[in-house]
Amino acid sequence: MTILLDGTNGVTTAGITLGSTAIASTGAEINILDGVTSTAAELNILDGVTSTTAELNILDGVTSTTAELNILDGVTSTAAELNILDGVTSTAAELNIMDGVTTTAAEINLIDGGTARGTTALADGDGVLINDAGTMRMTTVQTVKTYMGTSTALDAVGTYGLLLLPSPTGSDIDAGVNVAGSALKYCNTNNGHYGRSPAGTWNVRGFLDSGVSIGTVLVRVA
Repeated sequence: MTILLDGTNGVTTAGITLGSTAIASTGAEINILDGVTSTAAELNILDGVTSTTAELNILDGVTSTTAELNILDGVTSTAAELNILDGVTSTAAELNIMDGVTTTAAEINLIDGGTARGTTALADGDGVLINDAGTMRMTTVQTVKTYMGTSTALDAVGTYGLLLLPSPTGSDIDAGVNVAGSALKYCNTNNGHYGRSPAGTWNVRGFLDSGVSIGTVLVRVA
């Protein structure tokens, strides 16, 4: 259908007036609405939007829900900081183990089996890490010393024995030297062989004659 406008009913050479409002849009601009099915409420969503086309296009393909996007509300981490989590498979419970840890990296690295052993002198009050029936605890060197000194089990570490060298070794062994238990034999005060070698490693506390049936006191150290 064709409608001919003849200059009456609000149509003038200056344009179209609907009521008291003049229509300033061109035909091309009005044709932009051709095919639009949005409601007034939907179009009003754009009221006040200052985003550029490029900024709106960032959302192209986003499938996150509002709740999922709100997770980022208040996040101040940088991309580099978030990328630290890349590849992390720990659970929340495993990560929470670190909650309250004040240990430094250097202190944790002391547990590394490849850490070099030092020669720091021990003194009363120093601590030792002990596996107490499956629970790791710190105890003092005095506690260890007391335990080592009160063991009465035969051949136990820390116990003493009267031992001799039943076979020649080529040289005498002076006090302070460690000797394998397999090279020794128990003896009595008459220097008679007791007949058995002890286990472990023993430290000479007196003097061992090589191949001579003379016993001396040794302490098991390992």
